Amino acid sequence: MLNMYLTGKADWITDVPTSVAKQLMEKFPKEFEPTPMLGTYFYRFNTTKPPMNDERIRRALTLAVDRKAIVETVARMGQVPARSLVPPGLKGYQPAECEPEDIAKAKQLLAEAGYPDGRGFPAFDILYNTQEAHKNIAEMIQDGWKRKLGIDVGLRNQEWGVFLDTVRLKDYQAARGSWIGDYADPNTFLEMFMSDNENNQTGWKNDEYDKLMNAATSELDSAKRATLLRDAETILMRELPVLPIYYYVSRDMVRPYVRGFHKNVRDEHPLWAISIDQDEKRRFLASEER
Repeated sequence: MLNMYLTGKADWITDVPTSVAKQLMEKFPKEFEPTPMLGTYFYRFNTTKPPMNDERIRRALTLAVDRKAIVETVARMGQVPARSLVPPGLKGYQPAECEPEDIAKAKQLLAEAGYPDGRGFPAFDILYNTQEAHKNIAEMIQDGWKRKLGIDVGLRNQEWGVFLDTVRLKDYQAARGSWIGDYADPNTFLEMFMSDNENNQTGWKNDEYDKLMNAATSELDSAKRATLLRDAETILMRELPVLPIYYYVSRDMVRPYVRGFHKNVRDEHPLWAISIDQDEKRRFLASEER
């Protein structure tokens, strides 16, 4: 895609290689400008099997992840480290956050769970669908858990279709996940982890969480509804069946003569609204040739 764009064969592309993102932002600041999206990259924990059925373990693993290092050295698109499932920026809603990185506390929780300095911790894999970026993130988390907590973790990658089946069947311990909001509301993220939601896939259940989410569904007062949703997310970020890693940004690269293209948090661009200003395109390409 990038080669086609740079040689004038494409006017808009939806992704660029991470390895050259920084150079592109510097060289084409008006054409490639990643902006926040309504999406979160995270890991799921399978709470139906030991050791991930122990909240202390999930908290310890979450406390030992350096999100800042991940976005700066692996993601490298301007992504923002995440400590909540719901991304920031939704009107009238302040996301509830999990605790920041704290290695001492992580070690303490691990010891309380019966694994001081990681001794005796059962081996497990990080599952991810085959893609270089997912592999690099998994390797960084794997290395961090080994260095900081003394835990040995393997890596397991699968093609997309097989990966989806494996997660659905809960044949994993920790698995890569993500969610792009279907609409601009916290509910599109939080309803996913209700007990009966097919997208939960962690086995995690919490009656109070379900109660709060159901109450929010019928609450007409927007401020009260936001409070109910935040209380639910507070439970989610305390019990951590999901480990937030970063918030997504758009990766579009678009020429200035493309009309009707507007940045938005869902990165949606209906083709019926987009057109090419051919006169402007000719002038632009001529100026590039000079």
